[in-house]
Amino acid sequence: MTKAQVQEIIDTKDALIQSMLSVAAMRPWDDIEITDIITHAQCDNDIAHVLFSDKQAVLSAYGAQIDQRLADDLKGSFGETDDDKDRLFDVMMERFEILNENRAGVVSILNTVTMDPKQGIKNLPQLCQSVTNMVDIAGVDYEGWKNYIKIPALTGVYLKSLRTWVNDNSDDMAATMASLDKGLGYLSFIKS
Repeated sequence: MTKAQVQEIIDTKDALIQSMLSVAAMRPWDDIEITDIITHAQCDNDIAHVLFSDKQAVLSAYGAQIDQRLADDLKGSFGETDDDKDRLFDVMMERFEILNENRAGVVSILNTVTMDPKQGIKNLPQLCQSVTNMVDIAGVDYEGWKNYIKIPALTGVYLKSLRTWVNDNSDDMAATMASLDKGLGYLSFIKS
C-alpha cells in the first residue's frame, strides 16, 4: 500500500467521523444510518464500508480519536506533586473541551444513547476504556481493592458530569466543572 493510499484511508475515516457528527447535529441518532453518513461525507462507498460496517463503528472510532487526542494534548502535562484529584479533573475537563468542538452532534447522540438502555449497554465497554485511558493519562495508579473499584466509580462520576455538560450551555462550563469536582470529591480513594 502506498503512502497516498494510506493517506486516503485516513482522510476517509476522518471525513466519515466528521460527517457522523454533522448529520447527528441535524437529525436524531436513531434516524441515522451508515448510508446517511457516507452520503453526507461524499466519499468512496467501497472504502467507507470497509472502514465502518455501521454507524456504531463510526461512533467507536470517534471515541478512540478523542482518547488519542487527549493523550497527545496532555502528554507530560502533570508533575509528580499534582494530586490525583486535580489531574483527573484536568483530564476530564479537557475531554469536555474536545467534545465542545462538535457539541450539537455529540449532544444529539448522547440524548439518544442515554435514553435507550440497549444502546447504553452497547457503548459501556468503550466508555470504560475511555475512562481507563483518562486515568492512565492522569497517572493515577492504585493498588489492592482500590484498583478494582476505580474505573467503575470514575465512570459513574464521568457519566454524571457528562449529563451536566449536556445541559450546560455556558462558555466556561461552570456547572460541568462543579459537578465533576463534587463527584471526584466523593471518591475517598482519590488522593487530594
